[in-house]
Amino acid sequence: MLYDMELKKRWDNQNALDFKLKQGLEQGRREERAKADQEIAKLQARAEAEKLEGARTLKKSGVELNVISSSLNLPLGVVEKL
Repeated sequence: MLYDMELKKRWDNQNALDFKLKQGLEQGRREERAKADQEIAKLQARAEAEKLEGARTLKKSGVELNVISSSLNLPLGVVEKL
C-alpha cells in the first residue's frame, strides 16, 4: 500500500511537470506568433510605402494615372492624390 501511494505521488508529480511544460511551450508559441505578426505588419507597411513612392515617382515622370493605378494595383483616387 505504501508503494502504491509513492507510485501515485510520482505520477502526480510527473503529470504536474508535463502540464507546466506544455503551458510553457504554448506560451512561447503565442509570443513567437505575436512577434512574427508584428514583423509581417512592418514589412507590409514598408512595401505599401515603397509602392506609393514608386507611384509618386511615376506620376512625376508623366506616366498616365490609369497606367500607374493598374500597374501598381492602387486605386485611381490614391494615385490622383499623390
